[in-house]
Amino acid sequence: MESSREGIPYPSRKNRVFKAVVDGRRLVAKTYSAERAHLAQKEFSVLQDCARRGVRVPGPMGLRERALLLELVEGVNAAEHLDSIWAAYLSGDVAAEAAVTVLVDGVSGWLAGFHRAFGFKTVRGDAILKNFVLGVDGVVTGLDLEESMAGDPMDDLGQLCAFVISMYPAFTEARFLLAKRFADRYWVLSGSDRPRSDLAPAVARALRYSSGFRKDASALVAWAERLERGEVSL
Repeated sequence: MESSREGIPYPSRKNRVFKAVVDGRRLVAKTYSAERAHLAQKEFSVLQDCARRGVRVPGPMGLRERALLLELVEGVNAAEHLDSIWAAYLSGDVAAEAAVTVLVDGVSGWLAGFHRAFGFKTVRGDAILKNFVLGVDGVVTGLDLEESMAGDPMDDLGQLCAFVISMYPAFTEARFLLAKRFADRYWVLSGSDRPRSDLAPAVARALRYSSGFRKDASALVAWAERLERGEVSL
């Protein structure tokens, strides 16, 4: 089995992720540090389970020591795509509005489908826009499922909404309205019977967690407090 590296397609805070050619086939290799090596097998199993349940993920192609080999998914990163059309979207551009609708439907639909597939008893974890790819066919693929575990699906939706409202420029009215669009579509597509009031606390928890990695930590905590006090709703 022969392999070579081509470069890094996806930034990653926790792992090294790069394109690779294995036996003449272009794949993605995700390598884990020694202390995180056990997560390679965990994510491999989660991806296999997703594929069996009809959840769109990169096909797991194999394991090699601390490297997880994945199908290469062609497309654009959802967060980068939103950034690239944000100004046009704010200006009322029709094409940008249509593109945002596709993105909202795709990501919300993926999250709803994942939760349905696992009986609303499992979270995908790290459910931020950076971990979704909008394919050339317009279909969304979920990436980076190493944090998947039993848990409350509302935490996934909370992470997604927290990421949207805290993207730069953060905490604007437009950001909150967009997060509400993601939440609205999730409720429709998932058929969840959870009360909408469960969302704000989940978003607040996600903002507090993210504050540990952001220079504007105080702003994230302040908005988390406003959500917890019921001053802001989604």
